Amino acid sequence: MIAVSVNKANYTHDLITGSKQFVIAAANKGMEKAVLYFGNTSGRDVDKFKATGLKTQKGEAVGLPILSDASINFECKLVNSVETGDHTIFIGEVVAAWRDNNKKVLMYMGKQPGKRLFEEF
Repeated sequence: MIAVSVNKANYTHDLITGSKQFVIAAANKGMEKAVLYFGNTSGRDVDKFKATGLKTQKGEAVGLPILSDASINFECKLVNSVETGDHTIFIGEVVAAWRDNNKKVLMYMGKQPGKRLFEEF
């Protein structure tokens, strides 16, 4: 099981609610600009995959796109959701997972004075 919190105003919220499935992808070094773009641009307005040049392929379990170059992809079927103010926590069953053992996971650390935006693990 895995959970993700999504703002109710985001297009991603509408997509998960409508399809009852989602993918969580873990980025890696070299994907920093795409991560920031995805986090600051609405999919209602632009095809973010085209705009960033990220390669996708069709997932095998839920049929949604997965990121071809990501360190990890989790394909999930929605099991439950919890309303939490302006966000919904979507709880999914991981029905397929993909890992590239040659790539570390890149984590966005937030905007903190004197700290890097990203760290590799």
